[in-house]
Amino acid sequence: MRSTAAPSALGLLPALLFSFLPAAAARAAESPDASAAPFIERFDLNIINVEAFVTGKDGKSVKDLQMEDFEVFEDGQRVELTNFFQNDRPGTLAAETEEAAATTASQVPEDQRLNLVVYVDLYNMRPPNRKKIMKQLGGFLEDRIGRGDRIMSIVHQRNLQLIHPFTQDVAKVDAGIAQISKMATNGQAMDAERRRAHNAVFYGSDQPDMDQFNAMMVIKEFAQRQAQETRLSMTALETVLRSLGGLPGRRALLYVSDGLEKQPGLDLFELYRQKRGRGDRITDNRNVSSALAPENPGIDALRTDLGDVFDKVAAVANTYQVTLYTLQARGAGGLGSSGAQEGDNSAGIAGGSATEVERGLSEQEPLIALAGDTGGSAIVNTSNFGGALASLSSDFNSLYSLGYRSRTGGDGKYHKIEVKVNRPGLKVRHRAGFVDNSLEQRVADRAFSSLILDLESNPLGVSVDFATPLDQGSSKFHLPLLIRIPLGQLALLPDGDKYKGRLRIFFAVQDPDGAISQVQEIPYPVEVPGAELQQLREKEIGYALKLAVREGTPKIAVSVWDEISGTEAYLLRSVKVGSGENKAAL
Repeated sequence: MRSTAAPSALGLLPALLFSFLPAAAARAAESPDASAAPFIERFDLNIINVEAFVTGKDGKSVKDLQMEDFEVFEDGQRVELTNFFQNDRPGTLAAETEEAAATTASQVPEDQRLNLVVYVDLYNMRPPNRKKIMKQLGGFLEDRIGRGDRIMSIVHQRNLQLIHPFTQDVAKVDAGIAQISKMATNGQAMDAERRRAHNAVFYGSDQPDMDQFNAMMVIKEFAQRQAQETRLSMTALETVLRSLGGLPGRRALLYVSDGLEKQPGLDLFELYRQKRGRGDRITDNRNVSSALAPENPGIDALRTDLGDVFDKVAAVANTYQVTLYTLQARGAGGLGSSGAQEGDNSAGIAGGSATEVERGLSEQEPLIALAGDTGGSAIVNTSNFGGALASLSSDFNSLYSLGYRSRTGGDGKYHKIEVKVNRPGLKVRHRAGFVDNSLEQRVADRAFSSLILDLESNPLGVSVDFATPLDQGSSKFHLPLLIRIPLGQLALLPDGDKYKGRLRIFFAVQDPDGAISQVQEIPYPVEVPGAELQQLREKEIGYALKLAVREGTPKIAVSVWDEISGTEAYLLRSVKVGSGENKAAL
């Protein structure tokens, strides 16, 4: 995520250093050098928190365990638990006000507060299912707010749209549910493409003379297009997961869609084999004979296997310690229903054929895997959403948080986790592993979070000034900005006759089209003559740079980290660039 090199689309141009202090009084090195700053021995006491869900033989939560009942292993080595928290809240009725929810939440430690993202993938959903599931979600979310959780709603319609940021306001959440209930879906368009491919197998589509080769081409094009759309959907989901990494407390995401095909078009390839008599039965076995090449439906289907795409999403969720819960909105037996209702020729498939069953399993498998790999649970193949969501709510309320000090000191590598319970007959569920990010990376993650989640925190009193954008043609501009930091807010250490500080500046840009740059990092050592320190405490230092942006209203996230004190500041600004006025306006 973090880079010191300029991104290609939204680049960091050569930066000039400015200071509001007299040059002889205080300065920062134009060529940042770590040796210019005082030596800082920083102990990174990063606590790794593992959420464990324990159930008995009856499937019910076990709530009487203590710290000594657990054993946690990282990469096969047992670690010593330093933190233990049992979240067993019976809950209350949904809080009617944000103040009431805050009172409930105050009973839970800040690092155990649940930040729940409701991620509705409208691009992979059909209108009837959207309407049905959103009605059920409303009551579930009201209950979660009553238990003190913070809720954020996001939709995906090929692009991400933030419906509302984290809140404990029931009215805002209800308004978000109502808004999503009216938004457009794309599932019906996907069904139309599938019907065309289906008809190509049965009837040659709208071309009576369509031969086997053309029918196969239609299926392959459909499968490849669906695979590409799924990759885009998962990339968007990864962006949201990354943004959650900077949040304090527990992090969970409820992914809602009609399902995600692990092998797009697998049912159509199998149908082609049955109707056209081509090749052996299609399976998940990758050791398919190539004797029927170049036109082997089994091989073509396996080429669109997206297992690695979903594995990557689970890895990202584990990296940022986000537990994934998945909900299949189409309910039980919902496959092909839209086709049957619209009277097309796919009604026979909807009746429960073997190929349709395979498609249903293909859509459920990623949802089950994503939840299982991250310690969550999946709601699939059910129409009792009320009961399923109640069970999910109970899952949120009954868990054990097991914490231990990082063994590797932020090495940035993936580490496997295993949790054991020293009581026979119990089953424990937890995430498969995590990435132990460095302190610098975690600060960069929070800068990214501020950009995506509209979060701000400014204990350092940082401000950002913009100058007139420089038109570069083709709707591209160079946007000068100046980051101003009050010197009196910084921690400075004596070093001979000087006082030195050490800052790091992070920033990222989201362009008007939603593209996001990498988080950039700039080391910024500060040096002040000791004799003049007191009189300069009321002054500011600053860093000036230029950003390459496109015409429109880009969003710019700026973060300043004081390494000595550990204080972090995050700002988010939107700037109007171009549009007839060659000026930047907040």
